[in-house]
Amino acid sequence: MKRLVLLFSFPLLFAACGGGEQQEAEMEHPTVEERIESFSDVDIEVDLDRLTERQRLLIAKLVEAGKIADEIFWRQTAPDAIDVRDSLKANAPDSPEYEYVQIMYGPYDRVYEGKRFVGSGPETKPKTANFYPLDITKEEFEQYVADHPDQKMDLESQYTTVLRTEDGLKAVPYHTAYPETDTIAYLLEEAAELADNISLKNYLRLRAKAIRTDDYFESDMAWMELKDNDIDIVIGPIENYEDALFNYKTAYECAVMVKDPEGTAELQKYIEHIDGMEKALPSKQEYIRKSAGKGNVLEVVNIVYFGGDFQAGIK
Repeated sequence: MKRLVLLFSFPLLFAACGGGEQQEAEMEHPTVEERIESFSDVDIEVDLDRLTERQRLLIAKLVEAGKIADEIFWRQTAPDAIDVRDSLKANAPDSPEYEYVQIMYGPYDRVYEGKRFVGSGPETKPKTANFYPLDITKEEFEQYVADHPDQKMDLESQYTTVLRTEDGLKAVPYHTAYPETDTIAYLLEEAAELADNISLKNYLRLRAKAIRTDDYFESDMAWMELKDNDIDIVIGPIENYEDALFNYKTAYECAVMVKDPEGTAELQKYIEHIDGMEKALPSKQEYIRKSAGKGNVLEVVNIVYFGGDFQAGIK
């Protein structure tokens, strides 16, 4: 079974940008003010009136957990991302640099080839992000793993950071590197107590366990089996785009969602046509399945909260 979730509305100041390559060709060194002008602030709200009081309390717990996941992402994306952000907030809260740091989730420009636009440090966003020692190379890492095969699984894990010690390289599990993960897990458990939907309650409990142990398989399967739930959440270390060194390490993110029943109902008409669309794919017949399966779940949801890699990436 597969779940396809279409994300529609965003109740936060959402920045959208297009045409980065064209802009770069037109202006070789745009100012921060000029870069900000290429973004549009859109404030879209989600209607929660149809939800019960318990469901709204549940959402509040999930958003609280999401904000912690968001802060972990700030730590992961670059060694000085939080220092630059907090320094600007304290000393220049009205500056364009502070506004742009919040858009880019750090001092590096994600539109203009990862170039630094504020603060001191590497000119370009480090490929290591903040998952590895800043000075490590691919060759050094690979040679160390080859020389220490017993550490390979931990060092290459999706859920560890890599430190340099006197004895060499050391893998540190996320739940140890980021002790605030315990608070995320606790909030998910509190949210589970407010969940009346059995499948959501089970998922939240298993996700809390996963965040404490960095073992996500069971909770991932539970998310696939969510049924008849009005509320949904994706939270934890998932995508690996921040790790430009190997794409091993996953970054924290969070999306808190409320199902759109009208939009979901309209989408169901495609279920009966999935096999037809499969057969019409412009692909070799050997790759066309006899049936795409009847267990696919298509849903339309509205976003209550976006954090972490969801924020940095989707913009």
